[in-house]
Amino acid sequence: MKIALALRRFAPDGGTGRYAAALARSLLDAGCEVHVICMQSQLEPAVADRLGRSLHVHRLRIPRLGSVVTMQAFAARARGEVRRLGPTVSLALGRIPGLDVFRAGGGCHAAFLDTLPGWRLSLRHQLELRLDRSAARTARRVVANAPLPAQQLCRRYRLAAERVEVIPNGVDAARFRPDPAARELLRGELQVEPGQALVLFLGSGFARKGLTTAIEASAQRAGAVLVAVGADRGVARYRRLAERLGLRLVLAGARPDPERFLAAADLMLLPTLYDSAANSVLEAMAAGVVPLTSQANGAAAFVPEPWMAVERPDDAASFARAMHRALAQPELGRACRERALQMSWQESCGRMQRLLQEVAGETRQERGGAL
Repeated sequence: MKIALALRRFAPDGGTGRYAAALARSLLDAGCEVHVICMQSQLEPAVADRLGRSLHVHRLRIPRLGSVVTMQAFAARARGEVRRLGPTVSLALGRIPGLDVFRAGGGCHAAFLDTLPGWRLSLRHQLELRLDRSAARTARRVVANAPLPAQQLCRRYRLAAERVEVIPNGVDAARFRPDPAARELLRGELQVEPGQALVLFLGSGFARKGLTTAIEASAQRAGAVLVAVGADRGVARYRRLAERLGLRLVLAGARPDPERFLAAADLMLLPTLYDSAANSVLEAMAAGVVPLTSQANGAAAFVPEPWMAVERPDDAASFARAMHRALAQPELGRACRERALQMSWQESCGRMQRLLQEVAGETRQERGGAL
């Protein structure tokens, strides 16, 4: 099969880029001809070598005229490049209408916008919503990475359920794993005493990810240390809140090595307002760390116990009770690890490959010819 993948940035430092690289590698291993259409390509040399020369990268030159114009221009140009290449099947890894399959990696944008009061005043959000809805409605199949965004896509964009496939993301269980040596080293660096609970908050965009609730919940655990790994420009108010509540808060910033922090953590707290399926939940489970998240996170479907997903993202008291329950059951980490081992990148990419083959077969039947 000749397969076209379209995304704005083909790089391993983001969720979509990592997924695209893993999928491209899987498709190439299966003997497919893979074409990547993007604006930027920045693969590490080792990754590029593994993908080999049979990967064709087509970089589109789009004028930088503001995010709204760039977004719209890339969608149009990428669609045109797909028509020019004439692949057997095409996959949009971003909001690009008119391709065969649309992977809604960010979930349903209409549902996300419910968390942003006043979003209608933003031209960017209006365009993103229009592109998201169009990409979903014009694709033969839509892929969601958890049941929650699949349901939202069907309801908000009026899609038939049989057109939407749930294919969860994978997790690198070799990178994210229990590591006693790393645990001891980092806890020493952070000056966390034996017996103190190290609670990890992992995610950028602290308001949406729920750092306020994480602080309020952690403060209810005597002696707990909350470590926030992620980027946000307005951190002063979180420091003030932690100080007022008597909680030690460590703002570690954005880091390239979240696995070190997970190895040192006793549990992870992510009271997010909206996530299609936060990768950090799978990464925590792979590291043998209990993740506590909200039911607004699609990844809540993958945790081993229902109580690990709190109904309301702002319910600090319920998160505090869940923290107490998790810390009292250290054996839960093994159950989390076992669950994560079932969610490999090989499984995720294999399911996507089978879906692409199925869509290609449908196209062949319609055309009355051979692939």
